[in-house]
Amino acid sequence: MIRIEILFDRQSTKNLKSGTLQALQNEIEQRLKPHYPEIWLRIDQGSAPSVSVTGSPQRQG
Repeated sequence: MIRIEILFDRQSTKNLKSGTLQALQNEIEQRLKPHYPEIWLRIDQGSAPSVSVTGSPQRQG
């Protein structure tokens, strides 16, 4: 399973319209699910911006 976590600091998200982060999460899931069917994705606000990608897809063989 691949795990992706994207955090934005509060300053960078204070002027975003409601639902923008959810729309971003939906778009990323739509684009990545065909390649990584088992994906865990979190997009949220945090104290500092960060991006974390861990895990790898299961290999078939």
